[in-house]
Amino acid sequence: MSKKKKDEIKIKMLKKYKIPLIILFLLIVICVSLLIAKHYLFDKDRNKPTVYSSILDSMESYGYTLDNQDSKLFKDTYYELKKILDADEIDYDAYSQKLSELFIIDLYTIDTKINRFDVGGVEYLYENEKEMFKNKVMDTLYESLEDNSYGTRKQELPSVKKLILEDSKKVDYKIDDKKLNGIKYTYTIEYEKDLGYDKNIEIIAVKDSEKVFIVEFAPVKK
Repeated sequence: MSKKKKDEIKIKMLKKYKIPLIILFLLIVICVSLLIAKHYLFDKDRNKPTVYSSILDSMESYGYTLDNQDSKLFKDTYYELKKILDADEIDYDAYSQKLSELFIIDLYTIDTKINRFDVGGVEYLYENEKEMFKNKVMDTLYESLEDNSYGTRKQELPSVKKLILEDSKKVDYKIDDKKLNGIKYTYTIEYEKDLGYDKNIEIIAVKDSEKVFIVEFAPVKK
């Protein structure tokens, strides 16, 4: 067979298979594209957090919020405080007590926290104290808290069931050159289940202008 004849046969073969090869190539490109799209549009969504906090209510003038993750005890106490603050004349002793209770409940109801960065009680502090307090809690009380962004945490964690007020007394509290009126409270914490967390708490709340702040807090061993 001559070389010319062989070349003609090759050309015919190429023409014969050209269209099927193009179709096959296009099918491969489409399949790869679909797989990439599936990864970014569907698999990526599966990796998004499924547990998150959203605000249910807020007392904007004071910076206090109620979140969907908060416990029933916290929610009940929050609305008790809101009622106090909505009154024509605010009872600052009652305000101080409810704020102290919210602080303790929020800090020690750890099973509602998404991760160790979700520190309770921060919004009841002076602005310049918040970061230091948060870092301290993250490195101590919340140090071993597992992440629950995807709702898969199995870790057993405390939830405050009840607070018992053991004592309260008026105190003078000094911040820099400012002398403030405060109240020192002593509480006993009852948990849904005793997991060995702090049970006895001393806390001081002070009135500064029209707002109350938590300025001292410490577990007490008995």
